[in-house]
Amino acid sequence: MRKGREFRNKPVIDEASGKVLGYVKDVKPGQDNIRIEGLYATTLANELLFIPMENISSLGRDAVLVKDWFFSEKSDEGLNQSPNELTGAPVITLSGQSLGAIEDIVIEEKDGSIIGYEITDGHLKDLLVGRRIVSSGFVLTYGEDAVILLDNGSIKQED
Repeated sequence: MRKGREFRNKPVIDEASGKVLGYVKDVKPGQDNIRIEGLYATTLANELLFIPMENISSLGRDAVLVKDWFFSEKSDEGLNQSPNELTGAPVITLSGQSLGAIEDIVIEEKDGSIIGYEITDGHLKDLLVGRRIVSSGFVLTYGEDAVILLDNGSIKQED
């Protein structure tokens, strides 16, 4: 299990040739909150591409291996903006309690499934008590302005 930010700047390597094709810029979660849709990568020519999950062979600890690189799509996202819209979204329970904001996504690297979301409650509180992780199964709504959780959501303190 890895956080989305741990994939940033990892080399993207073509499985067939062993050639470094670029570097991971960000992770794009799927609309269903079950799996990631793919990765944004910056090529060696400084183009931003979107690599769909079906073109990714391995989300490794040290590199991302891809197949069918040329079937990846040029992205309309700007290089200076983060394609990941998750960061900063407020997290609120069904009963109206604010838990903080989404800081990152937690991914199972074997299949790209979304395990949960890392929640921050501000830098000072993060330093004092740590960040929390909420299981993706307890996300009721991932809306435009907020993430709504079931009240009995499984939240664990991060070590």
